[in-house]
Amino acid sequence: MTPQVLASISSLLTGEHRARAMAMFGVAGGAAAALGQILGGVLIEANVFDLGWRSVFLVNVPVGIVALIAAVKLLPETRAHNAQRVDIVGAALLALTLVLLLLPLTEGRPLGWPLWTWVSLAATIPAVALLGLHQHRSEKAGRAPLIPPTVLRLRAMRIGLLLAVGFFTTFGGFMFVFALATQGEAGMSPLEGGLSLLPMAVGFLITSIYGPRLQQRYGAGLILRGWIVQSVGYAVLAVVALTVWPDVTPWTLAIPMLIAGFGSGLVMVPLIGVVVGQVPPAQAGLGSGILLTSQQTCLALGAATVGTAYLSLAGTSWGQGGALAAVALAITAISLLMTPVTAKLR
Repeated sequence: MTPQVLASISSLLTGEHRARAMAMFGVAGGAAAALGQILGGVLIEANVFDLGWRSVFLVNVPVGIVALIAAVKLLPETRAHNAQRVDIVGAALLALTLVLLLLPLTEGRPLGWPLWTWVSLAATIPAVALLGLHQHRSEKAGRAPLIPPTVLRLRAMRIGLLLAVGFFTTFGGFMFVFALATQGEAGMSPLEGGLSLLPMAVGFLITSIYGPRLQQRYGAGLILRGWIVQSVGYAVLAVVALTVWPDVTPWTLAIPMLIAGFGSGLVMVPLIGVVVGQVPPAQAGLGSGILLTSQQTCLALGAATVGTAYLSLAGTSWGQGGALAAVALAITAISLLMTPVTAKLR
C-alpha cells in the first residue's frame, strides 16, 4: 500500500505541488512514528476492553475504515493504460530474503542464538544472489522486474538508498530502544515514555512547515544540514543518559529530543523528493517504490539489530542508561558519516 502513495503523488501532481506533497509525506512518516508512541501509551494505560498492550492493534481499524472511504471518495483513478504483470517470483524471493534476515535477528538473542538462526543468516547471501539473478534475467527478457537493475545503476538511486538505509535503520532502532529504556530503569509509564517523544514530533512539525521552502533554497544541502543537526541532538541525549540516568523525565529529555526531531525532519522531508527528482521521469515511480521498500525494511532491520545490541549492553554493567547513550552516540557517528555521502547529491 505504501509505495502506491508516492506513485499516486507522481502521477497526479507536478512541479512545486509534487515536491511539497513528497516533503509532507516524509514528515508524516516521522511525526506519526513519534505520535504513535504517545497514542500507544494512552491506549495501554486506558486498558481498552481489558486488552492491555494488545489494544494498540485496534488503532488500525478506524484509521483503515476512514482511509478506505476517503480513497474511494477523493482519489482519482491513476491506473496505467498498459498495465504490467506483477513479478510474483521476484516478490516471493524478496519476501524469503527478508524473512531469512529479519527472523533470526529478531528471535536469536532471546532464544540464545540456536543453530537455525545462524543457518538462516547464512542463507540470506544465496537468497540475495538468487533475487539479483532473477531480476537481471527478467529485465533482460523484457519483463517488468520487481527491482529493475537499471534503476539501481542510477547514481542518485544508489546514493539515496545508502542514505535511506543509514537513516531508517538508526531511526527504527532508536524508537524501539528508547521505549525499552524509558519504561525500564527510568520507571516511566507507557504514557510518560510516549510523551518523552512529543518534542521529537514537534521538531518534525516545524520541519513540515518550513521544510519545503528550505528545500527549494538549499536542495540536497538541506539533507546534509539535517544530518549535522540530528547528530547534535543525539549527542546531547547521550550526555543526558550518562549524567542523570535513571532520574529522567519527559522534561529532562525535551531539548535533545527536539533537536534530534528537527534534524531528522530535515533529512526525512527532502530525501525521497530530492532523490526521485534526479531519476528520469519514466523511472520515478519505480525509484520511489524502491526507496519506500527500503524504508519499511530498514525500520524493521533497525529494531532487530539495534535492539539486539542495546539489550546485550543493557544486561552488563553499562545498564540501560549506558546502553541508550551508546546507541545515541552510534547514531551520532553514523549521521556524521552520511554527510560526505549526501554532498554527492546535486
